[in-house]
Amino acid sequence: MATLPPLEILEAAGLRGRASRAEREGVVGALQRRESPREIDAPERARLRLKRLRVEGASFDERVLGVDNLVDVAVLERAATVARAVCRVRIRNAALRPIGSGSGVLVSPHVVMTNNHVLPSAGHAA
Repeated sequence: MATLPPLEILEAAGLRGRASRAEREGVVGALQRRESPREIDAPERARLRLKRLRVEGASFDERVLGVDNLVDVAVLERAATVARAVCRVRIRNAALRPIGSGSGVLVSPHVVMTNNHVLPSAGHAA
């Protein structure tokens, strides 16, 4: 079983998420207006990122065929982070034999949330 992160780490992550909410909403809005990632990000920020990555003479330009659906790798990184909260709920009978399974989501360090079709009663949850 995976160990849970300390509460301080979760609280710090929540603070960072709330602090960057307006910026994220602005980017999402721009993408929904069909602006490309190259138009959204400031050229100076892109230049600094390339410098930090030690990539000389590169650019973020990429040939686009059809619809521009480029997404920054940060989306994948965040999806991988969020996916760690998803789990399988194994359902067993009174004799501890498996009778089914479903999915759940870790919503706090000690609470897993699932749907009522996975665990339809308190007896099933016990």
